[in-house]
Amino acid sequence: MSAILASEYQENDKVVNAYRTHGLALALGMEPKQLLSNIYMHENSNANNENGSIYITNYKRGMISTNTIVGAGLPISVGLGFGKTLKNESGVVWCVFGDGAATGIMQEALNIAKLHRLPIIFLCENNKMALCTPFDRVVFGK
Repeated sequence: MSAILASEYQENDKVVNAYRTHGLALALGMEPKQLLSNIYMHENSNANNENGSIYITNYKRGMISTNTIVGAGLPISVGLGFGKTLKNESGVVWCVFGDGAATGIMQEALNIAKLHRLPIIFLCENNKMALCTPFDRVVFGK
Protein backbone atom coordinates (compact mmCIF):
# COMPACT_ATOMS: atom_id res chain seq x y z
CA MET A 1 0.00 0.00 0.00
CA SER A 2 2.82 2.43 0.87
CA ALA A 3 4.51 2.00 -2.51
CA ILE A 4 1.24 2.63 -4.35
CA LEU A 5 0.47 5.76 -2.33
CA ALA A 6 4.02 7.07 -2.77
CA SER A 7 3.88 6.52 -6.53
CA GLU A 8 0.70 8.62 -6.82
CA TYR A 9 1.65 11.23 -4.21
CA GLN A 10 1.89 14.84 -5.46
CA GLU A 11 3.83 17.76 -3.97
CA ASN A 12 0.83 19.49 -2.32
CA ASP A 13 -0.74 16.32 -0.92
CA LYS A 14 -1.11 15.61 2.78
CA VAL A 15 -1.05 12.16 4.43
CA VAL A 16 -2.74 11.05 7.64
CA ASN A 17 -1.75 7.54 8.64
CA ALA A 18 -2.46 4.98 11.33
CA TYR A 19 -0.13 2.57 13.14
CA ARG A 20 1.39 0.92 10.08
CA THR A 21 3.53 3.90 9.20
CA HIS A 22 7.24 3.06 8.98
CA GLY A 23 7.17 1.83 5.39
CA LEU A 24 5.09 4.79 4.28
CA ALA A 25 7.51 7.27 5.86
CA LEU A 26 10.38 5.66 3.95
CA ALA A 27 8.35 5.45 0.72
CA LEU A 28 7.61 9.20 0.99
CA GLY A 29 11.31 9.99 1.21
CA MET A 30 12.17 10.05 4.90
CA GLU A 31 15.77 9.05 5.43
CA PRO A 32 16.20 5.84 7.48
CA LYS A 33 18.41 7.74 9.94
CA GLN A 34 15.62 10.30 10.52
CA LEU A 35 13.06 7.51 10.95
CA LEU A 36 15.21 5.83 13.59
CA SER A 37 15.73 9.20 15.24
CA ASN A 38 11.95 9.53 15.54
CA ILE A 39 11.52 5.99 16.85
CA TYR A 40 14.26 6.31 19.47
CA MET A 41 13.12 9.82 20.49
CA HIS A 42 16.39 11.59 19.72
CA GLU A 43 16.35 15.34 20.02
CA ASN A 44 17.21 15.79 16.32
CA SER A 45 13.86 14.23 15.39
CA ASN A 46 11.52 16.36 13.27
CA ALA A 47 8.43 15.46 15.29
CA ASN A 48 8.48 18.10 18.06
CA ASN A 49 7.80 15.95 21.13
CA GLU A 50 5.64 13.52 19.16
CA ASN A 51 8.31 10.89 19.09
CA GLY A 52 8.30 7.15 19.25
CA SER A 53 7.39 4.38 16.89
CA ILE A 54 3.71 5.34 16.67
CA TYR A 55 4.17 9.08 16.07
CA ILE A 56 6.10 9.15 12.81
CA THR A 57 5.74 12.43 10.92
CA ASN A 58 7.45 13.85 7.87
CA TYR A 59 6.19 17.42 7.53
CA LYS A 60 8.45 18.14 4.55
CA ARG A 61 6.59 15.47 2.58
CA GLY A 62 3.13 16.22 3.97
CA MET A 63 2.98 13.29 6.38
CA ILE A 64 1.00 15.16 9.00
CA SER A 65 -0.15 12.73 11.62
CA THR A 66 -0.13 9.28 13.03
CA ASN A 67 -1.92 8.63 16.28
CA THR A 68 -2.73 6.04 18.90
CA ILE A 69 -6.51 6.41 18.78
CA VAL A 70 -8.09 3.91 16.40
CA GLY A 71 -9.90 5.80 13.65
CA ALA A 72 -8.71 9.27 14.74
CA GLY A 73 -7.11 9.90 11.36
CA LEU A 74 -10.49 9.91 9.66
CA PRO A 75 -11.84 13.15 11.20
CA ILE A 76 -8.35 14.70 11.06
CA SER A 77 -8.38 14.04 7.31
CA VAL A 78 -11.81 15.64 6.99
CA GLY A 79 -10.46 18.75 8.74
CA LEU A 80 -7.45 18.87 6.41
CA GLY A 81 -9.78 18.41 3.44
CA PHE A 82 -11.90 21.34 4.58
CA GLY A 83 -8.72 23.40 4.96
CA LYS A 84 -7.58 22.60 1.42
CA THR A 85 -11.03 23.47 0.07
CA LEU A 86 -11.37 26.74 1.99
CA LYS A 87 -7.86 27.86 1.02
CA ASN A 88 -8.38 26.69 -2.56
CA GLU A 89 -5.19 24.60 -2.33
CA SER A 90 -4.28 21.97 -4.88
CA GLY A 91 -3.59 18.37 -3.94
CA VAL A 92 -5.48 15.79 -1.94
CA VAL A 93 -5.49 14.36 1.56
CA TRP A 94 -4.59 10.69 1.76
CA CYS A 95 -6.29 9.04 4.74
CA VAL A 96 -4.83 5.62 5.51
CA PHE A 97 -6.58 3.57 8.18
CA GLY A 98 -6.81 -0.05 9.26
CA ASP A 99 -9.84 -2.30 9.15
CA GLY A 100 -10.21 -1.89 12.93
CA ALA A 101 -11.26 1.72 12.28
CA ALA A 102 -14.08 0.68 9.94
CA THR A 103 -16.74 1.78 12.42
CA GLY A 104 -19.22 4.64 12.83
CA ILE A 105 -16.52 7.32 12.61
CA MET A 106 -15.53 6.00 9.19
CA GLN A 107 -19.07 6.29 7.82
CA GLU A 108 -19.38 9.82 9.20
CA ALA A 109 -16.05 10.89 7.67
CA LEU A 110 -16.94 9.37 4.29
CA ASN A 111 -20.36 11.03 4.33
CA ILE A 112 -19.01 14.51 5.21
CA ALA A 113 -16.22 14.19 2.63
CA LYS A 114 -18.69 13.27 -0.12
CA LEU A 115 -21.32 15.81 0.96
CA HIS A 116 -18.81 18.68 0.80
CA ARG A 117 -16.80 17.24 -2.11
CA LEU A 118 -13.60 17.30 -0.08
CA PRO A 119 -10.34 16.26 -1.79
CA ILE A 120 -9.73 13.13 0.29
CA ILE A 121 -8.70 9.63 -0.77
CA PHE A 122 -9.55 7.03 1.87
CA LEU A 123 -7.39 3.89 1.87
CA CYS A 124 -8.25 0.98 4.15
CA GLU A 125 -5.45 -1.45 4.94
CA ASN A 126 -7.50 -4.56 5.55
CA ASN A 127 -5.23 -7.29 6.87
CA LYS A 128 -8.31 -9.18 8.14
CA MET A 129 -7.15 -8.72 11.73
CA ALA A 130 -8.24 -5.63 13.68
CA LEU A 131 -5.41 -5.63 16.21
CA CYS A 132 -6.21 -9.07 17.67
CA THR A 133 -9.79 -9.63 16.48
CA PRO A 134 -10.36 -11.55 13.24
CA PHE A 135 -12.30 -9.45 10.72
CA ASP A 136 -14.99 -12.10 10.19
CA ARG A 137 -15.93 -11.98 13.91
CA VAL A 138 -16.95 -8.32 13.76
CA VAL A 139 -18.32 -7.92 10.21
CA PHE A 140 -21.33 -9.74 8.80
CA GLY A 141 -20.89 -11.36 5.40
CA LYS A 142 -17.86 -11.98 3.27
